[in-house]
Amino acid sequence: TICCSLQFSRGGVTLNVQPCLSSATLCNYNLNNPIFSEAQIHIPPSTEYTLYGKSGTTFKDVKYIEEDCGTFNSCDTNYNTILKYNVYYPTSASYNYADCGGLPFIIFVHGGAYSDCSSFEIDNTNGIGTMLIELARRGFVVFNVNYRTGRLLDRIPFSTQEFTSVQEQLAGYRAGQDVRGAIRSILKHQENGTFDDLYRIDPDKMFLAGNSAGAVAVLGAAYYPTQSMINQIFPKASGSSITMQQTLGNADIDYYYGDYQKDYFPNIKGILNLWGGVTLPRSVTSYSEAQAFFASNTYKPPVISFFGENDNVVWPEIEPKFFSPNTDDPLGGSISHLQYNTANNTYNECVDDNFQLNTVWSSWDVSRWGSYSFSKNILGPLSVPWERYQDCQMRHGLDDDDFDCPGGDCNFKSDFGTGYTDQKNVYLYIAQRAANFFQMILAGTVSSLSKKEFIECKNNRNSCSTANDYQNNCCTDCSSTTTGDKCNSNRN
Repeated sequence: TICCSLQFSRGGVTLNVQPCLSSATLCNYNLNNPIFSEAQIHIPPSTEYTLYGKSGTTFKDVKYIEEDCGTFNSCDTNYNTILKYNVYYPTSASYNYADCGGLPFIIFVHGGAYSDCSSFEIDNTNGIGTMLIELARRGFVVFNVNYRTGRLLDRIPFSTQEFTSVQEQLAGYRAGQDVRGAIRSILKHQENGTFDDLYRIDPDKMFLAGNSAGAVAVLGAAYYPTQSMINQIFPKASGSSITMQQTLGNADIDYYYGDYQKDYFPNIKGILNLWGGVTLPRSVTSYSEAQAFFASNTYKPPVISFFGENDNVVWPEIEPKFFSPNTDDPLGGSISHLQYNTANNTYNECVDDNFQLNTVWSSWDVSRWGSYSFSKNILGPLSVPWERYQDCQMRHGLDDDDFDCPGGDCNFKSDFGTGYTDQKNVYLYIAQRAANFFQMILAGTVSSLSKKEFIECKNNRNSCSTANDYQNNCCTDCSSTTTGDKCNSNRN
């Protein structure tokens, strides 16, 4: 049960102040319920943010006119428009940071496929912003981070064939640089007391979270500790001497307020992965090799994942990725892929070197391991705690509330077995489950989880006990052939 709040008067006004939260008392809380009311949470307006870049660097951000939201090709050197974050937190009127110290905190990175149309300005009413609010209501300070975007897609019309363009690879590398810089900057802001008057965080209780491309970025920030690992998943063309590292600089680059040499990996305690995954190099062709790629990491934080069986953007299992070829259309069409194969500033990619992708179109170049394969085939064998939630009808991300229905008469199909019919309530459920998973990490009990896979069924676990795990009516998989069965992956 939730401990009742303390009430006292100050200047004639009655204040509700929650008792201090600590690892020792954390298991007393049932985080299916909030600790704080929504009125006790600071919800940032879009005009409120903190910068995490610094001046005097070679920082560059690319914009493409071909993007839905682009107006002209440009190379922006002003970090003030990009490198920023805002914060959701229990107010100092509802929690005594001065006496209690900092709260655990979550760094959230938004998705959007690195498109210029994506932004950290999110829907706090019904969309993913409601999840950030609900996490803050459960005793976390939540940072919502913006980062560089901008990419071009290499797609063949009227074909299922698609390639990963050099612009997408550049975007993924830049996003990784920014997320690593944001982590270090938030830690330094805390160290320097930048936001002490508003809120405080415990630097040793850091969690990462992201959806889609944001999940890919935070998993990379946690699971690729070395430049060598990163170079392998951003490979250059065979025979070329120019690497991604030479083109865009080190992954840990000195563009940010935080110390670029700061080792933040011990601070990461867990990750919330919403329909994301990790990338592995071409040399990895087996489960054992995938495990070996991460085995030497000193820190391997636990991961809680949510994903859809029908996700065709980030496959739940293993997807081979093909880089754009240095040829005309390999399928016999008239499309030239050269513009997507080599970064030579023809499209103002903000680079000085001619970075080139692999040129053999028929051979896959890297592989993406989605939520299912990452947890089952990598984390599990490496004895890393994980928890996984799978929806049999969901695609990439939650359905819109009236998905594909002009009249609003279709069923919401991404409920993870909860029976909820809208995004807001499913994001509440995700916040509950993530808060509980993180609670068990901080309490040191997460390794005791015996039930950790939930396919189309609601998990009612609370506090640090697994007694209330609910697995009745869970699907064993999504292969049912019965029409209308929740274990059937057919959306109709």
